[in-house]
Amino acid sequence: MTIVELYDSKPIKNIIGTLALNPDKVIYIGGDSIKHFENKKLPILRNYFNKKGVYFT
Repeated sequence: MTIVELYDSKPIKNIIGTLALNPDKVIYIGGDSIKHFENKKLPILRNYFNKKGVYFT
């Protein structure tokens, strides 16, 4: 299963759906700016979920 999450500036809101549904992939949409999200936030989220065994694009 793949889920699409709307990115939120509050970190807990970015992981609730993923933890609740345990999808195969997660796609995040949105953020302050795409460049800021991809450079600062996405690596942190990807690392966290990879440790949990969830891989996303």
